[in-house]
Amino acid sequence: MRNHVGASHPNDDQIRTAELLGWLQTCVDDVISEKINKHAITVKSLIDNTKSRETPFSQVDIEQFEFSIKELSSQFIANLTSTLFGIFVSENYEGKQIVLENFLSLALISWKYTQDSSRYSLGERLDVFRSQFDEYKINQSELFFEKVNGKKYYSTDHKSIQLSVKCEQLRNAHFNWDNYANETPIAREILELSPGPSDVPEIRKDVLVEAFLICRIGKNGSYQNGVSPGGRIYYDRFFQNSDEDIVRRMLTVLSSGSINLYGKIQNSNLLEILQLLPKSMIGAQYVDIIEALSNFLRNGNEAENYFNTTDFKRFKKNFLS
Repeated sequence: MRNHVGASHPNDDQIRTAELLGWLQTCVDDVISEKINKHAITVKSLIDNTKSRETPFSQVDIEQFEFSIKELSSQFIANLTSTLFGIFVSENYEGKQIVLENFLSLALISWKYTQDSSRYSLGERLDVFRSQFDEYKINQSELFFEKVNGKKYYSTDHKSIQLSVKCEQLRNAHFNWDNYANETPIAREILELSPGPSDVPEIRKDVLVEAFLICRIGKNGSYQNGVSPGGRIYYDRFFQNSDEDIVRRMLTVLSSGSINLYGKIQNSNLLEILQLLPKSMIGAQYVDIIEALSNFLRNGNEAENYFNTTDFKRFKKNFLS
């Protein structure tokens, strides 16, 4: 009513009698006659009290909160999470550490029951703060998404920028001093942004695949086979969750010659990557070429030579071009 025929902004619509009566019936049935949810009252009271609370929540408090919201509708929980997010980023509570930590504790619970569509909506609000150059709200929003493990819900534009920056940082860390330690936190942040292939923006898939291949193939060093032990956890997780599109991009990058594949150690590391790929998620043609490359490596050959074989060139022409 507000959006189409209300006086809140100009419009050319006219409400008809039958339509008005229908809306009135909806108001009576869905609003006026709606029974008050005792859990909703509990949640509202808890939020109001949290704003002035000076002590951290106990585990009992948190469990009581979770019990209260389990019976609420998905829309109510979405509104609740949005409210908690809004309070957490509000400058009205800047410096009030206990209050912020308490609201974050509640958000961690409500986030579990919030649908993805509402989570993505919160990610879009971060873009609004960025367009307004609101540094405090940007920092608080990013902290919120970090704590609830929700970076994958950033908008596509923001995620693309973040992935581009992080992949470049990862490559730099790999080729610089003490890469074993420095790669790990960056690799972890990348997977927080994109836990699975479907979470990676299309325009950043090649960049991410190449960066993870470089680091997982590693250097020709004997210690840890040239691969960061901390980073290996995240690289392996990424390749284990690959789909056919990621495998296609991997083979394209590997056969292009842009990644060093020299010596026993690097080729052995590539074999480990190939063994991680989920065969059930890719087509038979890709499975066959992966098996052929794997056998080629097991026989002590180098991958670079396989990419020059007639079989691979035929495959590349049909599936990678």
